[in-house]
Amino acid sequence: MKHKYYDDDLLRNIRYELFKMKNIEKAKILIDEYQEMYPEDILGDVYRSHILRNEKKYEEALSVLNDHKYDKFHSDYAEIEYYTAYGLIYQEKNDLGKAEYAYLRAIDIDKSKASRAIMRLVSTYRIEEKYDEALKLIASSNLEHESRLLVEKGNILFLNHKPEEAIEVLEKINDSSLSKTSLNVKYGLLGACYSDLGQYEKSEKYLKKVDDSKEYNIKIKSDYLMNIEYKKGNYDKALEYLNLYLANGGSAEKRYSLMFKLYQKEYKYKEAKELLPLLDVTDESKEEILGSLDMYLGNFEDAKEEIYKSLSHCTSDKIFSDDLKNLAVCYLRTGDIENLKTLIKFTENDIQGRDLKSLDIIKTAINKIEGNKIDEEKLMYSERQIYNYSREDAIRHIKERHIDGMQSKSKFNTNTDVNELYDEVARKIENETPGEYEIFDKYKIDLDGTMVTVVANMNTNEIITMYLGYEHNGNMIELEKDKEKKKVYKRETAMEKWKRRYGNNY
Repeated sequence: MKHKYYDDDLLRNIRYELFKMKNIEKAKILIDEYQEMYPEDILGDVYRSHILRNEKKYEEALSVLNDHKYDKFHSDYAEIEYYTAYGLIYQEKNDLGKAEYAYLRAIDIDKSKASRAIMRLVSTYRIEEKYDEALKLIASSNLEHESRLLVEKGNILFLNHKPEEAIEVLEKINDSSLSKTSLNVKYGLLGACYSDLGQYEKSEKYLKKVDDSKEYNIKIKSDYLMNIEYKKGNYDKALEYLNLYLANGGSAEKRYSLMFKLYQKEYKYKEAKELLPLLDVTDESKEEILGSLDMYLGNFEDAKEEIYKSLSHCTSDKIFSDDLKNLAVCYLRTGDIENLKTLIKFTENDIQGRDLKSLDIIKTAINKIEGNKIDEEKLMYSERQIYNYSREDAIRHIKERHIDGMQSKSKFNTNTDVNELYDEVARKIENETPGEYEIFDKYKIDLDGTMVTVVANMNTNEIITMYLGYEHNGNMIELEKDKEKKKVYKRETAMEKWKRRYGNNY
């Protein structure tokens, strides 16, 4: 046995195998060798605690350290390593208060020698969302220009909703100074920052640099790219990234809502319906949503049953209004004009059409079906097209709104021949099943790789309008749980009148 406290070279080899190479078995052999040579040195057990921590044997690791609780440390370095080891165990146990205390003990001994404790305390502050304290610690350390710590600083600024400042820090870091792991974090953060700023091209540039060799990297990368494609309106691509995210360990619970929205955007209402049981929404909302989905799918009888159930006990003004509108559509679609007229009369007498302006369009449809004469001059464009369809008016509307108009995202090329476009699309939808059944039929048409939304009079190929992409799809079903607070009324509400008057007869 050698009579000195420690061997720097051997300790350096242990740290190299343990922290750099992650070669646990080799580190164990070296630690055994070290403790045989220096049984009185605390550092042997400090590094053995790291082995136990890596094996998630946290209580054993703490026990090894506690054995030296009252020992006298032979150097500041040994004491710093001792308390840093405590901090690492508590941080992994998610006992952040004790981790923070241990790191601060290590730093107080000698800040210039406690670089690992500083790095870990910064990450603890980040997890605890103590962003100001983390940034102060970085600024006061002698590690302010350490590349790995600068990546952490960029992360903290990003999490603190300061993407511009995060970008300024991250883009100054030399890539060659970072490990592969830290480099991937840097690229991922830059991608996230630019995404938050709406600079999607730059965001994608950095995200695509993230290494795909690890499942975790693919998960993070696909998560951000999915949201970028969704924001850009590329819903097919967003769905691809969503599936990639889930396939690489992404949390399905966190993404069901987005998946549901993507299915709606793609008119994949059958898939959305299958997903509904997994969503965190109230039973009341589920009945209304099921009614909407079945209506969009053309399952009008099933839709009516769900809407009746929802109307019988809904407490939300929004759900009540949506249910009445959807029920009116189902009556119109199934030719149940008498029930439809009763429903319209109820809305006029008891709720004055509040939030139900679309029922005016349905009243126009009733007049068309019954052959009633009305003043066409008072009708909106869509109502006029229901009552007395005009191909020429449709072409004029498309040209004014979606070629010459201000709606740039949904505009066709200015050289588009609208007459030819109309005829081509009319031929296509003649043999197509609508992607969505509502007051109008809606189609998603692929024109030589360009996706076009088409709105037509129901059960016809009479085109009302068409536009690029999906920007005007206004039928998205909201999923926010209990989004509208229940209200207390001093007098009988329209919902109460409905339930009293019709009960379960509808």
